Formats: sequence, structure tokens, C-alpha cells
Amino acid sequence: MTNNNKHNTQEGVVTAHPKGFGFLTTAAGEEFFVPPPLMRKVVPGDTVLCSIVESPKKPGQFQAGDIRVLERKPSTWQGTINVVDGRLMLVPDAPCFMPIEVRGLTFAAAGVVSVRTEAIDLKAPVLRTRLERILGARDRRGFDQDYALALHDFPPHFDRRAHEEAVRIPLSLSADDLKGRADLRQIPFVTIDGESTRDFDDAVYGLPLTSGGAKVYVAIADVSHYVKPGSALDRAARERGTSVYLPGKTVPMLPEKLSNGVCSLVPGEDRLVVVAELELDADARVLSKKFYRAVMRSAARLTYNQVQAWFDNATHLPHSIETSLTALTAVFRKLLAAREVRGQLSFDDKEAKLVIREDGEYSLEFEQRTDAHKLVEELMLLANNAVGQHLKDKLPAGLFRHQATPEMEDWTELKDWATAHGLTLEGETPALPALAQLIKSAHEGGSGLKAELAVRGVMQSAVYQPGTASHFSLGYAAYTHFTSPIRRLVDLLVHRLLLGEDLGESVVSLGEQCSRRAHGSRMAERYVWDRIKKRLLARDVAKSDLLNAHVVSSSRRGLRVVIPAWQCSALLESDVLQAHGCEYDAEAGHWVNGAVWEPGHKLSVSWVDLEDADGRTELYAIPEAVRPRLY
Repeated sequence: MTNNNKHNTQEGVVTAHPKGFGFLTTAAGEEFFVPPPLMRKVVPGDTVLCSIVESPKKPGQFQAGDIRVLERKPSTWQGTINVVDGRLMLVPDAPCFMPIEVRGLTFAAAGVVSVRTEAIDLKAPVLRTRLERILGARDRRGFDQDYALALHDFPPHFDRRAHEEAVRIPLSLSADDLKGRADLRQIPFVTIDGESTRDFDDAVYGLPLTSGGAKVYVAIADVSHYVKPGSALDRAARERGTSVYLPGKTVPMLPEKLSNGVCSLVPGEDRLVVVAELELDADARVLSKKFYRAVMRSAARLTYNQVQAWFDNATHLPHSIETSLTALTAVFRKLLAAREVRGQLSFDDKEAKLVIREDGEYSLEFEQRTDAHKLVEELMLLANNAVGQHLKDKLPAGLFRHQATPEMEDWTELKDWATAHGLTLEGETPALPALAQLIKSAHEGGSGLKAELAVRGVMQSAVYQPGTASHFSLGYAAYTHFTSPIRRLVDLLVHRLLLGEDLGESVVSLGEQCSRRAHGSRMAERYVWDRIKKRLLARDVAKSDLLNAHVVSSSRRGLRVVIPAWQCSALLESDVLQAHGCEYDAEAGHWVNGAVWEPGHKLSVSWVDLEDADGRTELYAIPEAVRPRLY
């Protein structure tokens, strides 16, 4: 919201609008208009100090009057190259109004390129960059994936030293590799993954106990045996922070010789693992836990479909595997019951899969999570919780996946929202059971989607950090990530902590790096999926067809809706809404037309246009009529 109060100076971060102006956003959330002439002196993302003056065009409104750059961080830019007065200049896809010079080239590369800032000079009138990647034509297959990797700064290849280290790793284990390890090769561990999975980093086994409890073994690939602190492979893992799973393309955190080779728990091969051995009582509470290095040999590579078929009594498996799965299933049912007692929140979103048809074109398939998926999820949560608790209780330093409790202001607003919708949110302070009961009551009254979106809106982002160990929405006093060291740096670091190894640098900075890269990976994945889904919708759905949708956000500029059948969003612009008899309630922040079109409100829309250019894809839609049709 634009600020109407005059201040002498303000410090904040600059963002740019494609039309040439920008905004200064302060740490307190205040926003000031930055006119086009000043935007040519800054780069989006700069931390600046601005004098604040009254707008010459809008008396009573205040804007940036002068600007000084305090900090400029390294950045990458994507776009096309033009020759201007003999210099190669970037025409960026994202708005930036300071000229961007591209050095190190003697020709204007065709198509789209990605450049990286060189030495930063805050007084220079241009942003100096050097070519990093040639991405090519926007219409080539695979362009979106490569563009997303460049946009979020994920290297497409491993450097020579990392590659050479990987090549030198022997394919078979030696006697020295097995020293000090428990031998679990006679235990019939199994991996359970999707049909197309190639990196099997976790295996499970369950043993029923006469007490009514069970012993659960979760074996995780011992990546730390191969990736030593300070090595080229370690530097590569730290640079990436995570594997990136894009539709049609996977960019691993580690070279495939590790991720799909010596660290992958393929059946019939001896593999080095770190094991969480957990003894549980009859209610699946942890009585004791051990963590140690071992060698194992997977008895079978199972898919979710195979395990679900076994759940449904539609197939049989070898006796030893069925015995283990029976024990694990009993634990799973008890863990689900414990989840309900904690009030742990669960939103079962369908997972999209990109399929190549016989004609070579893409199509989408959506996979609903089954009990087989949930079984593995609960076992991984169990192990992550146990390791997190061990780090918290036994070690001087840990690295946790922490999600803070919702802010009290947000909790109060959610209570008010519930009251306005004829619902009740119990308790004066945030508590999971109260949220679970709110959602349950809302579903019973027909407003479950609205409640789910409202609850998601108060949740804080989870981060990796060494301080507080708790995870609010899971209901755990301690939680970390332990189960995927092939594809997540933080899990590799947790293994090192668990095994008493030195991380080599600040746990705080490592946690921040892991959080940044996890966020970047999610954004890259979302970018590609968003473009693909919108294009396929426009290809396969006639403009005259009605689509079920629901509101997710609103502003003066219009409504953002999600179309569940395609898992993509569309924009209903303000002039379209006004033409359909809607008005914007600035105080409430919603569009209304008799009904309040708040997040979760259901309506029918048809799409009218697809804007697909210069790194941006937007789907535009219109509502069916003045009165939305519920579905």
C-alpha cells in the first residue's frame, strides 16, 4: 500500500514495474513510488536511501525525491542482446532501466542469453555483466527448463574437478569401506518410490515385537562417506544446495555416478547407509533410538502402485517383505492416529506429471496420493523427528527445519475471520488442534476451501537454522531433514552432525544457504509448471468452455483464481470485473457483486487470452456471469 505520510528519508529495497517506474519498500512494509528518472540510476534489488518528497502530480502523496544506492548484490539477468553504439547491451526480460552492458563477447549471440554481474561499481551509469549461458530460441523444446535454471542460478553442469572426483569413486565396496559398520545385509529392506525414480536414497524395514510395538529401520544412503568436507563434490553440493526436479528434466545436486549409482539403494547391491533404528511401543511412540553406519542390500525396488496393490489385496509379495510391510502398516495406522491427535495439518494436493504423447506433444496427468505414498511419508517424518530430537537433546549444535508459530496478529485476524463466517477458532494463542477443528467445521458447513486458504495464510515459512528446533504445522518439538542426502545438502550436513563430523563453517550461514536454495528450487519448478499448464490449457480447452475456479487473492488490479482441474492460475482484470457488475471494497480488500469474492470463493470462468512472451506467461479469464456458479 502506498504511504501517505511524509518522512525525510527512507531506506529500503527497490522493485521495478515494466512501465518504467518502481517502488521503494521499507523494512516496515511501507511503499513509496519511485519515478522513472530515478529508476534509471538503480537496479531492482538494490538497497537504497531515498529522500521522500510530495508528489508534484498528486498533492498529499509522497514519493522518492532523490536516491542513493547503499548495497547492490551480485545478480543474473536473462534477455536478448542488441548492439548500441558498438557495445553489446542486454534487453532484459525482467524490468531493469539501468543499461546492462555485456562484456567478453565479440558478437551478438542469437536468441536468449543469461548474464552475470561483474565487479559492482555503485557510481557507474551502466550495469556491467559477462555472458554466462546461451539459452537460444524461446520456442525450442527444453528452453523453459534451461531458462528456469538460469533465472534461479542453478548450474547446469558440474565443473571438471567435481566430475573427476566422481569418476574416481570405485563402483564396488572394499573391506576398508565396511570397517566399523553394522552388517544389515540379511535384513530384507525395500525401497518404495515412483515409477520413474532413479535415485533411491531411503529403504525401510519393519519388525513386529511381542509387546505389540515394532522396531522400524530407516536406512539412508551414506553420501557423507563419498562427499568429504572441502572436496570438489562438497563445493558442488553447497553451490546447488538441492537437486532440481523440473518437468522433463532433473538437475542433480551430485553427479549421477553418486545420485543414481553408488549412493542409490538399488536391489541386490551392497550399499553404505546411515540407519535410524527406532523401537516403538504399541502406540508408535519412540521408546529408544539408535543411529549408526551400516552396510545393507535392498531386497526389492517397490513402486507406490505395487505397495498400494498389496494394500488392496490385489497382489502378493515375497513372505519376508510382506511380514515387514505388515509391521510397517500397523505403525503407519498408529502414526496417522497420532497425527490427528496433534492436529497436524494435511492438504492432499494432486501431483502433476508431464507425459509425452505418441504424436510427440505434451499432456498432463495428475496423480492422487495413496496410502502407499502416505506410508513412506509417515516413516520419513518419524525418522526426521527422531533425528531432530536427538540433535536437540544430545548435541551442542543442530540444523533444524524450523517453522515458527503464527504471529499473534495473524491469529487474531484469523479468529475474526472465523467469527465473520459463523465459525469458531478456539484459544487465545496459536494451536494446531484449534486449526484442525476450524477446517473440519468449515468443511461440514460447506466453506472448507475458504478455511484452508485462510489457515495457510497465517502459516510462516519453514527455514533451516541451528536455533529453535520446532515445526509448528507438523506438531513436532524437534524436526530436521535426514532422509534425502542425495538430493538435499541439509540432509548431508545433518548426517555429518549426527556422526560427529565438523561442518567446516558457520551452521547459521549453512542453514541460510540451504533455505535460499530450497526456495530457488521451488520457484524454478513452479515457473516451468506454470508455463506448461497454462499453454496446455489454452491448447486443449475452448474459449467457450466453462472452468471451475476459486479465488486465491484480490487487489485493485483484479482477481487471481486457481483452476483446480489444471492446477494453474488465471487473472481476472479489474475492467473485466467491473463490466460484470463487480466493485472493489478497498477496506475489506475484496471484490463484491452481492457475494464477497474472497479467497476460497468458487466461480466459473472461461479463458480469453494467453500472454506468452519474454519469460512471462499469463492466462487471462472472465467470470461466467454476475452471479458465480458454485461447484
